[in-house]
This record gives sequence, C-alpha cells and structure tokens, in this order.
Amino acid sequence: MAYQGLQPVNKTLSTATQYFSGDGTTRQFTLSQGVSQASDLIVMVGNTLQIPGINYTAASTTITFAVGNAPAAGTNNISVTYIAGNLTTLYITANAFPAGTTVAPSIFTSAATSSGIYWPATNQLGFTVSGNTRVTVSDVANGVATSTSSGALQVNGGLGVTGAHYVGGVLYAQSGTASTSQSTGALVVSGGVGISGATYIGGSMTVAGSFTVAGSFNTTSTNSLTVNDPFLFLANTNVGNAVDIGVVGTYNDGTLQRYEGLYRAASDGRFRLFTNLATPPGTLVTTNDGSYRYGDLWLGNANVTATTASTSSLTGALLVSGGVGISGATYLNGQNNSIAIGNGGSSGTGDFGASGATFGQYWGTNGQFSGYVNATGNILAATATLNNITVNGSVNSSLIPGGTSNSYTLGSTTQWWNKTWSQTVNALYADLAEKYQADAAYEPGTVVMFGGTEEVTLADVDTPRVAGVVSTQPGYLLNGGLNTENSIELALTGRVPCKVTGTIRKGDMLTSAGNGYAHANHNPAMGTVIGKALEDHDDLEGIIEVVVGRY
Repeated sequence: MAYQGLQPVNKTLSTATQYFSGDGTTRQFTLSQGVSQASDLIVMVGNTLQIPGINYTAASTTITFAVGNAPAAGTNNISVTYIAGNLTTLYITANAFPAGTTVAPSIFTSAATSSGIYWPATNQLGFTVSGNTRVTVSDVANGVATSTSSGALQVNGGLGVTGAHYVGGVLYAQSGTASTSQSTGALVVSGGVGISGATYIGGSMTVAGSFTVAGSFNTTSTNSLTVNDPFLFLANTNVGNAVDIGVVGTYNDGTLQRYEGLYRAASDGRFRLFTNLATPPGTLVTTNDGSYRYGDLWLGNANVTATTASTSSLTGALLVSGGVGISGATYLNGQNNSIAIGNGGSSGTGDFGASGATFGQYWGTNGQFSGYVNATGNILAATATLNNITVNGSVNSSLIPGGTSNSYTLGSTTQWWNKTWSQTVNALYADLAEKYQADAAYEPGTVVMFGGTEEVTLADVDTPRVAGVVSTQPGYLLNGGLNTENSIELALTGRVPCKVTGTIRKGDMLTSAGNGYAHANHNPAMGTVIGKALEDHDDLEGIIEVVVGRY
C-alpha cells in the first residue's frame, strides 16, 4: 500500500549518557533530555544495574529513585544512558495543503485537531483555535481596514501587546462602551498617552488628575468645561509678576469683536473689570488703548474690609471718582470712628440739601449750630446710649414715633426714665403683669402657682396656691429689672390667653387642671380661682382668653 500523507524527510533522536554524583540522601535528579517512561533509560549506580519501575521512575526531564534507594555518596557514580526519548525535530516537505476550515484546519497537531492554520479564501490566511478563527491575514482591498472585519490583520477577540505598538494609519476604537471612570470605556489605557497632534473629543471629558495645557486651550461649546477642583490656577509659571492674570471673554458689538473680563494688573496688584477692548489681551491688558473702558459691576452685597483712613476725597478704603447714588438707607461710622464731611471751602459755606429738596431726618450724637434749627419733619435720637437731644426749655409738641406704629421704645432694659407724669396712659395690650422667678422656662398661657425651688412653679390640680397665668404680651409690666434666666411675666389682672382643657362655657370660673392647664370649676374652693372664661371651649386641650383677677 502506498504511503499517504506528508513524507518525513529526517527524524532525529538525541541519545547520550549523563552522570550524576550521589550523596546518600538525594533521590531526584534532572535529566538533560526528556523521556516518556523509565524503560527509556539504562541506569547504573556504581556497578549495580537499576530496574525500571522498581528502583526508579522517570518522566519528562526528571528521574526519581525509589524510597530507601537513594544512591550512595560518590563522584559520578550514577550513569544514565538514554535509549529512547521525545521526538525533538521533524522535517516535513510539502508544496500544497488543503484549504481546511475553521473547525478542521489543514495544518494542525494531533493533540488539537481543531486548532491550526487554514485558508478561508485565496487571498486570506486564517489561524483557528478550538474551532474559532481568532486571526485572519487578508489581502482583500489591498489590506485597507474600513471596519473591525476588514484590513490586513483581523483579530477576533482581545489583543494583548506587551511591547511597543506602532500604527502607521488611523486607529479606530468602535466599541460603544460608555466611560464612567478611568478604567471603563471603549479605549482604556493604564499608562500615560502621548499625542503630538491635535485631539478632538466629541463627548464630555473628565480629568481625574492634573490637567496641564502647554499651549493655547480653545473651546467652542457653551458649557464645555466643568472643573471640580476648588481652585483654577492661572499663570502658574508667573514667578516674576510679569503678566496680568485674569479671565477674558469676547463679544461682538454689531461692528467689531470686543473683549472684556476681570484681571489682576501686574503693575499695581489691583483687580480691574474691563470691557469694550478692541485688541485681545496677550500677557498684559492694553489699558492705553482708546477702546479700553472699565466694566459695570452689579452686586448683592459688597464688603470693603480695608482699614485705610480717609483724609480727603482721594484717600480711604473706598474711592469713587464720580457721584454715588444710593436708594436705600446709608449708615456710616459703624465702629464709632470720626466722620468728617468737608465742604471744600470756607467755614459757613456749603449746604445739606437745598430749598425744596430738604432732608427728611437727621441722626447725630451732637449737633452744633450757630444759627437756628428749623425742623419741619422729625428730630430723632437714634439710640439712648450714644445720642442725646438736650432741651433746656419746653417741647411744645406731641412726641409721635415716626415710621411704622409700635416700632420705637422709650428707654431700655438698662436705660430707665426716672419719673413720668401724665394724666392718662393708653396701652395696646390688655393685662397688668409682674415678673417672678420660676424654676423652669414656662411658655405664655401656662398656669403656675407659688412654690417649687424658686418663687413660682407649675400649678397642681385645684391648688389654693395658684399664682396666675404666664402673660403673652402684657400691657403694663412691673418688676422689669428682673432679667434672670427663667424669669416669667405673670398676669395679675386683665385679659390674657390661657391653656385650658375640657368643656368650658363663657363666664365659667377656672381653676388649675394641673400640668399648666386650667379647667372649669362650678364650685371652686376659696383661693383656687384663676379667673373667668371669655370664650367657649369643647376640645381636649386648647387656648382661650380669660379674665384674671380676684374672684
């Protein structure tokens, strides 16, 4: 029968003798050639022939002597002669192979018949592994790549490259995987990326580390740059204070392209807001350009914290070259330093206001006038501690608070009037109260009694020691000098809101229900009555007005 298949030209088998030196304990030695079984070797220890499988075993490049059969100590007293071994070299000559398929390649190893080389087409060479084509070398369209399934080299699967990778043409990463971090996306690079040409990014770009731009940084999107870092450093190499530092934008006024922005001037270290500049700034903003103008600034609040003293209209922490228009109230001298408004001329010249344009009010610590003070409006002392109005004669007029009713006070908790004489005193609120010291903080409307660790405490049920109700807004207050913690204003007589519980009808006498509440009592004991109800009540708990006093 004729030989079928590839014709072997030469088959070489390497045979030789190898020597080892025993030490009486070592049983395993490394062979210089691979073997498949112990009988592939003739082993002598001294002059004693060793029996394969009994005295020793061998596989691949390792020979192992049996337990208790470690060769005795000696120099080169172990000889190993190779009589068979692994086939190391096989030369095959052939000038034609079948095309093969991805699952049955034309060139393969007997150990893996579905892995090897085959020809998918006359202009393609395929490499298949486990029946799957992983690499295709193609000359279709002269090897030009237009997709992931075209080009001179096509890889079906991932590509691991440990060395440098040079691509002479365009490199496309066509996966649609979105990037949510530096380790996700269609293209993930663990190291740095050096790009010598222009780079265009169609989507958003997030930089987790530092972002350094050596040249110009241009952006055209309206919201293209988001910076999460708390500081944006400009002119980071400006070690000599040689450039202006700031932010510049551009706009078109309908005729010319203009530039405006905010910058710190290197010349004096001051910040300036500018607009209308016809020349784009370079390292310095051109202020001597005829188009340069200071920009307008609108603020919610502005605080000037410098303490530079003002001795003229050209000195101080805040300098205004033009006029100042202020629509709201203006307060000066908040820290009681001197305020001087100079008239710029001789004594006795200069006016506040004018005929037909007078000031409405004047506040001052002291007013010194060589003539008369004609007040068609009000003369006000702003605070009792700093400002005084001294009248040596009489005030022939009503004293009426200006502005909103109930907005002004005569005296304070620390500044008292000595005596007051009047025929009638009208109060807006309804009860007469006196301050007492309580053992805790009690809210208005709470029923209290005399007792506890201080003067008054929360009232017991129907107690004859009841003191009254904590006032909500007394019309008259006695013992006003008691300004201690937990002092309360106790209603003595008049009408006052009171915390109540249970069914109550207008006119019912009220006694303590405990826990700071009052309830109706149709047969109260002497000394237990708080007052009489001015309203009906049917809920479990609530607040009604009552008349307190002696009943």
